[in-house]
Formats: sequence, C-alpha cells, structure tokens
Amino acid sequence: MATVFDLRAYRQEPRFVFFDRRDLNRLLTLYSRRVTMGEWKDYAMGTGDGMAMFSVFRRASDRPAYTVVKVAAGDRGEPEYMVYDGSRRLRRGTSLGAVLDLFEPRLRLV
Repeated sequence: MATVFDLRAYRQEPRFVFFDRRDLNRLLTLYSRRVTMGEWKDYAMGTGDGMAMFSVFRRASDRPAYTVVKVAAGDRGEPEYMVYDGSRRLRRGTSLGAVLDLFEPRLRLV
C-alpha cells in the first residue's frame, strides 16, 4: 500500500526581508549625494526570498552600477549586507554603515 506524505510539512516558509527606516535613510542619503554630484541617475528596490536589494543606475536604461543586498538573519540572528558591482562582490559585513563606507571619498594629500 502507498504512503501519503503531507508536503506542507517539508516546505520552508518564505523569509521576508526588508530595509528598515534607518537602512533606507542611509541608502537614500548616499543616493541623493551621488545624484547631486551627477554620478547616479536612478534607483530601484526589490525583494527576493530571504533578501532585499537596492540598486543604483548611472543611466535609467542601463544595468545597475551597484547593488546593496540585505540577506536574512542567519544563525547569529543579525542580517548581512553586501555590495555588488554587477556579479562581483565588493564588500560584505554585518552593518550597513560598514559596507557603505566603500562609497565615501578617500582623503588625498595635495
């Protein structure tokens, strides 16, 4: 005789991840600074299973120049942030401020 399995017991519930107010404030502050400098023109936000994405564009019809990704909390309970340039990961960290330091201008001696 055949055994009937309830597949609902084996499915994982989708994990929803969103940028909170502090994250959005930091991302949009950086975005507005770069827009005033003429570097960035547009942005897009999206979500996937267990991740949220914030992409910036140099031109509206172009591929994203950079993408900031927030991944769901792992075993340690804190989310992880990453910055991508296309498919290449530039920086990874547990705080958004640490990964956004990549975009801060470096002081130079003149």
